[in-house]
Amino acid sequence: MTSEALPYVERPAAGTPEGALILLHGRGADEYDLQPVLEALDPERRLLGLTVGGPLFLPPGGRHWYVVPRVGYPDPTTFHATYAQLTGFLDGWLAEHDLDWSRTVIGGFSQGTVMSYAVGLGPDRPSPPGSSR
Repeated sequence: MTSEALPYVERPAAGTPEGALILLHGRGADEYDLQPVLEALDPERRLLGLTVGGPLFLPPGGRHWYVVPRVGYPDPTTFHATYAQLTGFLDGWLAEHDLDWSRTVIGGFSQGTVMSYAVGLGPDRPSPPGSSR
């Protein structure tokens, strides 16, 4: 599936979802990369699963969440633009499914981990369960 903003793959819950599990891929991968992890983390399918693809295509290939001119130093312009795009997309997706952040777990790998921390712990953001500020 593709939304106007970001590509994504949804994994349905077995029944009425008790919440959501959102996973964000690492540098050079795509929205399909962490699909098997949804099954490993939620084998009973109690949660609506979502994997989202980063908006940038950069060398050496694949999708990226932001430019990294030097390891440990994300490019502020691409990071902030992607952060705004991702938070808007996820807030809308949760609302569309009548879910909220209090019943959502978000995680990722590599760049996806950075984005999941930013989404979950960013200023003026709703806190997912288990987060501490």
